[in-house]
Order: sequence, then structure tokens, then C-alpha cells
Amino acid sequence: MLTTEREYYAEEALFHGFVPRVMGTRFDLLIAGIDSPRADALWERTAALLEHLNRVFDRFDPASEVARVNASAARTPVAVGPELGEALQLCRAYCERTEGLFDITLRDFARVRLDTAAGETLVRFEGEDLSLDFGGFAKGYALKKLDALLREAGIGSAFVDFGNSSILGIGRHPYGPCWRVSLPDPATGAALAEFDLEDRALSVSGNTATHTEHIVDPRSGLRNASRMMAAVTAADPLDAEVVSTAWMIADEEQKRRIARNFEGLDACTYTLHHGQEQ
Repeated sequence: MLTTEREYYAEEALFHGFVPRVMGTRFDLLIAGIDSPRADALWERTAALLEHLNRVFDRFDPASEVARVNASAARTPVAVGPELGEALQLCRAYCERTEGLFDITLRDFARVRLDTAAGETLVRFEGEDLSLDFGGFAKGYALKKLDALLREAGIGSAFVDFGNSSILGIGRHPYGPCWRVSLPDPATGAALAEFDLEDRALSVSGNTATHTEHIVDPRSGLRNASRMMAAVTAADPLDAEVVSTAWMIADEEQKRRIARNFEGLDACTYTLHHGQEQ
């Protein structure tokens, strides 16, 4: 079970729930203009969704679906549930839309075989060297699911934050025209940029002094060590998450082509200590 905390501020009709650790980071949810019983019910649904997705995508948990696929799919087809089946189909499409720069195998997604003819999804790897890593996908996927959950519940003002790197602003801040997010330089704390989110998501990828070389170019297998960050905003949280990873390794011509495959996308890169590059 996930460890969760919640707070309700009656005077502001504001709810805050957080999970100290899920999908490798902290999760926070703010909901404005809501009563306490309704907020508690929504938080229970949110926590259940996060726990479910964590069980699906956490490759470090031997009991997760992804770990089970990684352990066996090179030897025999592995049946997966509808959540992971949907995610794999989405990842195949995103791999194509980013010209192969977004690849959850970090090698060659074309060597992942998906068979859906029998009413379920069977996954098979062509080669022992393949595995699945949803690190650049799962948080955006969770935000997309949470966006739908909150909107179906009639929520008009909310802020969702995965570790300050995957963020969703629904509607407006209760005391302002939007949800304003600052992107700090991780070394100096100085603001690199500010983003005004209103029914929009922000995803940030990059290298810092303590978290570097975690993005791999699937074409070469080399780890990206550049001192830069990529920030992408989009109406679709999953689009933003995927493209922020691709932007770290795309050249300028690839960026222009890839951007045409996504509607309403804004993307920038920032050279740390040196300002912004378009």
C-alpha cells in the first residue's frame, strides 16, 4: 500500500493530498473549491489509480507486470493486462511520431512483437538484450488518467505535480488567471523560465549535477550528458512527457519535423547557466 497524506483547508475550500514516494518521486494534488467529503472520495480514487499504475510500470518491483515481461518475453510470449497492452500500443505510436527518439527499449522498439489477435495482448522480444523502461512515459500516462478522472468528477480547478518535473494545471488558480510554474536552474536556483498553465501540462527533462546521463539515445546507445534541460507544454500530459525526452536528443531539423506531429506543442531547451535555446 502507498503511504499517503491529506489536508483540508475549510476556509479556502482547498484540498491537498500527497504521496511521498510513487513512480520514483513525490506526488502532490491540489483541488480548489471542493468540500471535504467529496475531496476525500476523490483522493481515495486517485491513490488507488496511482497504486495500480505503480504495480504495472515499476520495473524494479519483481512483482510488477513490466518486470514479469522483462524476465520472460525473450523466451516465450507473455500475456499482459489491458493497461500495459494500451501503454505498449501508445509507445509504438510515439516511437513513430518522434522518429524513433522515444523508445522504451532504449534499443529498437521494432523488435518488440505485440499480438492482439486473440483478444488479449501477447508480448514477445526478439533478442535477450531487450527490456522495457517506462521511466519517460509512466508519469505522463498517469497525469492523463488523472486528468480524465478529475474532469469526469466535475473538478474545474486543480494542480497535479510529480516531483516538479511532470505537472498538470486544470482550470485556473483560485486567486489568479492560471497556475504559474517556475523552472529553476538546478545549480543556482535562478528562474530559467515561467509557464502559465490553464488546462495544460508541463514536462521537464534534463541533466543536473546529481541526476545525469539517464537519457539514452536509442540510435547509438550513448547516454546524454549535456548540461541542458528541455521543457515542453501541451494540452495532453502524455504528449508533453514523451516529447520532453525526445527533445534532449533531437537535432534542430528533427525538432521541426517532430513538432508537426503534435498539436499545440510548445518546446524549449535551456543550456544550464547560459539561458535559452529555441
